[in-house]
Amino acid sequence: MNSCTIIVFNYESIGFLRVCIEQIRKYAVPEMGQHIIIADQSIKERDLVKKEFGKNADVTIINMDALCSGYGLDYILQKHKIDSEYICTLDCDAFPTHKEWLTWPISLLKPEGFKFVGGVFFESNFEPIYPPTKFFCMTQCYRVGRTEDYKMLAFHGGFSRFNVRDRGELNYANDDWAKWGGNGDSWSDDAVIAHYWEDKYLTNNKLGLPITHSMGREFGDSDWGAIIDGMVFHLGYSHWSNTIEDNVGKNYGYWKGRLGNGENIVEEMVAIAANYPTGAKAIVWDGTEKRTLNIFNKI
Repeated sequence: MNSCTIIVFNYESIGFLRVCIEQIRKYAVPEMGQHIIIADQSIKERDLVKKEFGKNADVTIINMDALCSGYGLDYILQKHKIDSEYICTLDCDAFPTHKEWLTWPISLLKPEGFKFVGGVFFESNFEPIYPPTKFFCMTQCYRVGRTEDYKMLAFHGGFSRFNVRDRGELNYANDDWAKWGGNGDSWSDDAVIAHYWEDKYLTNNKLGLPITHSMGREFGDSDWGAIIDGMVFHLGYSHWSNTIEDNVGKNYGYWKGRLGNGENIVEEMVAIAANYPTGAKAIVWDGTEKRTLNIFNKI
C-alpha cells in the first residue's frame, strides 16, 4: 500500500494536538507508510510541542510564521521535500474516528478519477464575496490528495489567505487573485485561492464527502461539531472567533475546554452526535463542466 504524509495544522493548541495525534496513531494502518508533520505556528507553546513530539519517530515538526493554516501548507510544500505519494491535511481539532479514515479516500483517488477527496468548504455559486466564476473549494480540516497535485496548487494559486501573503516568505506563479482584488476586495480564507486557480486552469474532479452527524443542536445550540462521512470528527474550534461561544451556545465551551486540556473524549462525543438532518450525501465536482455533477450516498 502507498505512503501518506499527514499534515496537522497547529497554533497554540497543544491539548487538541495531543488528541489529534492519539487518534491518528489509534487508526494507523501498518501496511501504509504514514508520517505526521506538525505545521506548528505556535509562539508560546512552541517549546512544549517540541518537548512532547520532537523525539517521536513518526512525527516531524516544522515551524513557520503564525499567519494561517494555508500558509503553513504552502510553506511545507514549497520549502520541504515530501516523499510520500499522498498527503492528508488535518486541523488539530479534527480527529479520526474510523479505521478507514485514510485508506477510504485514497482508494477513491485512482479508480474514480478524483484529484482530491475530503470535506466540502463551499461551491462558488453561493459565495458572492469571491470572483464571479465557478469553483469548488475543499476544506483544510480534512482533505486527501496526491502529493504532486498538492504541490501544483501550492506553487501556483497557493493555499494561503491572500491578505497575509505580503508578510510571508513564499512566492506564487499566478497572480489572478491580486488582479481581481484590485478594488480592495481581495481577502480570502484558507485554501480558497488554491482551488479557485485549480478550477480555472485545470479539469480536476473532486469528491466532497458528506456530513453524516452533527453536534450542538441536541443541546439546543447551533451546530458546532460535525462528523465527516462517519470517519473524522471536526469540532470547528477557532482561535480567531473570540465570540463563537456566544454564537453557538454554552455547551461548545464545555467540550472545547475538555479537549483543550488534552482529554481524549472523542468516542464520548461521537456517541452523542446526532444524525445529520439532511442525510449523508456526497458531492461530485465535475472539473470539466465546472459544476456539481451529481449527489450520491457513500460508495
